[in-house]
Amino acid sequence: MAQVVPKVIIHGGAGSALHNRGGLAAVREDLHRIVEQVYQRAKSGAKAADCVIFGCQLLEDAPRFNAGYGSVLQADGQVRMSASLMDGAAQRFSGVINVSRVPHPIDLAAFLQGSDDRVLSDLGAAELARELAIPPFDPITNLRLQEWMRERAGNFQRAMAGVVAEPVASDSNARRGTVGVVVWMVKVG
Repeated sequence: MAQVVPKVIIHGGAGSALHNRGGLAAVREDLHRIVEQVYQRAKSGAKAADCVIFGCQLLEDAPRFNAGYGSVLQADGQVRMSASLMDGAAQRFSGVINVSRVPHPIDLAAFLQGSDDRVLSDLGAAELARELAIPPFDPITNLRLQEWMRERAGNFQRAMAGVVAEPVASDSNARRGTVGVVVWMVKVG
């Protein structure tokens, strides 16, 4: 008899958190904790899409990652987040773009799975958050605000840093962006 074994991959867009607040070891601990929670949920029989949403929520709650609470501030000092969900079983894609003031952008993308409008941008996403009674949320952490202020210390005289994705120190072409979660169920035996 075939057994279903979950496979889980996550990505945490950590950026400067690799150098601050605990460094690489702390980032790895967070990732290990999150992937283990997602794996256990999948192993207990949850649907892959539900596990992806759960994993994204955990990553959005972890301030070391560039998603949800702890998102990098953009050049104008605002946080704009995006989230998307691809449900292979349902053959559906949904997402939100440039949403702000919500704790879990993935929740909006998940809600849109059953909607005629499956992609919303800033104003539409804000209206959806209001309709879902999601209370306003400030995703800015002190670390991200300090990073933004350091980048502007020269009174905007020097070139702006990449605020969406930061270069990796060893390779200026490599980028770290946001978070990602992939879950699939593999039949074995």
